[in-house]
Order: sequence, then structure tokens, then C-alpha cells
Amino acid sequence: MGRCNICETATPKSYLVVDHKDPVVALESSFEDMSFDELIDRMWCSSDNLQAVCEDCHKKKSKEENKLRRQFKKEKKK
Repeated sequence: MGRCNICETATPKSYLVVDHKDPVVALESSFEDMSFDELIDRMWCSSDNLQAVCEDCHKKKSKEENKLRRQFKKEKKK
């Protein structure tokens, strides 16, 4: 068993995923705005930017990050 770093629920290790605390695609950016070098640097980060989270928390976190990206993109167009 492991423990989700977000909800702290005891979770079988096979249901934990590795999550970037700071997302690979910055919230104020989009994948298309990133250079290949920037993408690689953010993907292959140091271990202190990684956390084990349950699948439910990862989905919720990713959904919120995507929502923030859409909001930023919408504001940027104005």
C-alpha cells in the first residue's frame, strides 16, 4: 500500500500514478507554445517535483489545471 499525497488515502501501489507538482505544460501556456527543449526539461524534472497520487486525485488535478489553462487562453485573447 501507498498513500496519495493529495487526499492521503491509503491506496494500492498499482493504483497510484506519478504526478508533476508543477505541471509539464505551464498553466499560463499551451503545449503548442512550448519548445521541444522546454517540454523535455519540464517532463524530466527532479524528483522533488514529483508526487504519488491516486487516479481520482490525478484526474481532478488535471481537470482543474486544464480549466485554468482555458481561462488564461480566453483572457489572453481579449
